[in-house]
Amino acid sequence: MNKKNLLHLAKLSKLKTTNLENNKYTSQLEETITYIKNLNKLDTKKIKPSHHVLPVNNVFFEDGVKNNRILSSQDLKQTTKLSSNKFFITNKVLEKWIFSVNRYILWLI
Repeated sequence: MNKKNLLHLAKLSKLKTTNLENNKYTSQLEETITYIKNLNKLDTKKIKPSHHVLPVNNVFFEDGVKNNRILSSQDLKQTTKLSSNKFFITNKVLEKWIFSVNRYILWLI
């Protein structure tokens, strides 16, 4: 990783960085790339591929079996301060939006 590559990444990410930050990030990214290169040297031929770091048990249910581990809509509504019918009401999350509103409504599951 060099300064030229870092500036290119910053430009693609639309980030404005100072010279001090450029030096810091260049060394940090170089350390990260070196670490990844070291990982590539490991012999993983006997390691089974996995989709999760932790063991995952079957989370699916047989057809027709009721899932008692989830909360009902009524239970969920009791955990929030503001709700309306089947909705949660939350504070604004996005700064820029097509129209200006102070609160957004999110569907309940």
